[in-house]
Amino acid sequence: MKVLVKSDSTEAVDALMKGTPKLNHGLDIILVRIFHLCNESRLELEMDLILGKENPADGPSRGEYPPPDLMLEHSPQIPQQLQGLVIQVEAASASLGHI
Repeated sequence: MKVLVKSDSTEAVDALMKGTPKLNHGLDIILVRIFHLCNESRLELEMDLILGKENPADGPSRGEYPPPDLMLEHSPQIPQQLQGLVIQVEAASASLGHI
């Protein structure tokens, strides 16, 4: 199964595409684990660099959330191959900060 991974980190995209980080800030350990999990789960990663301004995860990673009417009414379906790798959580409206 092919999985598209978008990241705003050029170092992460390059490291995952080439199999080794340019600078080693402990990324080699993380890469080994990612490749091991992909191999176990028969996943193939396809990497894509996304500019920070176009990254929909940029705001939420800083605690800035979109208006409730733009949020999904339900959690997305997690493919079976990814279920052991992804933790699904429910966000309480009180934890959404400034809405």
